[in-house]
Amino acid sequence: MSIGRTVPDQAPRGAAPQLATAPVVRVSGEGRNVGKTTLAASLITYLTDRGYRVSAIKRTHHPVPPDRDGSDTKLLAEAGASRVAFVGPDGILERSAPTPLSDVVARLRQDADVVIVEGYRDEQIGVQLHLEGPPPAQIHMRLGAAEFSETASADDLPLITDFIERSLRLPSEPSGLATPPPTRTETA
Repeated sequence: MSIGRTVPDQAPRGAAPQLATAPVVRVSGEGRNVGKTTLAASLITYLTDRGYRVSAIKRTHHPVPPDRDGSDTKLLAEAGASRVAFVGPDGILERSAPTPLSDVVARLRQDADVVIVEGYRDEQIGVQLHLEGPPPAQIHMRLGAAEFSETASADDLPLITDFIERSLRLPSEPSGLATPPPTRTETA
């Protein structure tokens, strides 16, 4: 399965659009409280500190909370809008119909070097980091459906990142979309 963003200028007129490969890292594990979110957040921090721009997708099996009755966003959706964006001074929340992972990745990939996806254990895209055992877990790392795999400790971010960079052929010195890493302030 190929995941990526549409590149319209590469497709002849009338032809189906081509897909550019998107660097996707799926973090999965068995059940709750095994460290998936912790690993995803650690990877995001580690990769952004290295200069990569990272987007993230969090999958849930819980229903997305509905808009409040009488809210403007609910009125716009009920009027027939296929997507409704709620824009405030501190960010944007978007509501749309359920969308395939490939479409969500394509949207987030437009301004990212890497997309970290928590969940989607059974998808065969990108690098899969599957946590096995209770924290601190071992990670079984594999590339798509291929048998190219390694095992690492969940806290060995340099080894995990090296596997990601090699598997997805990311530059070890990010350029292009990457921006200087943000300044982080630590609180005691």
